[in-house]
Amino acid sequence: MEKKLVRADRQRKFSQQFSWIDQKLIREKHYQLCSAQSLGLYLFLVMVGDSQGLSYYSDAGICKRLSISIIELTKCRKELMDIDLLDYADPIYQVLSIPSLSDQIGVTHKNDQKDSFISVKEVFKTIGRQI
Repeated sequence: MEKKLVRADRQRKFSQQFSWIDQKLIREKHYQLCSAQSLGLYLFLVMVGDSQGLSYYSDAGICKRLSISIIELTKCRKELMDIDLLDYADPIYQVLSIPSLSDQIGVTHKNDQKDSFISVKEVFKTIGRQI
């Protein structure tokens, strides 16, 4: 099978402060945008993906390894795609580069008590750290 990126414009890149899991996931609170089960799927796909973030694991194989149902897998996959961390073109999963917080304006934080939008103050704080 020939490997082909689902989204070439979003191929994973590793920053100077290297880690297999992009630290923006924590620093910019992307982890708050999805469930723990979806984060488990994300971690699994990072671990089994190649250097381009691609994985060819079947849905049945993922369900077996994560002990989840196909319904749960579908829900997790949609959640990760909705927050722009994952793309999928059957049978290929692609872990995407993590978008900047400024690209996420208007996305709500799932675990925020008020379920409010990201504040402008938070966006400017993040931009200031990146300059």
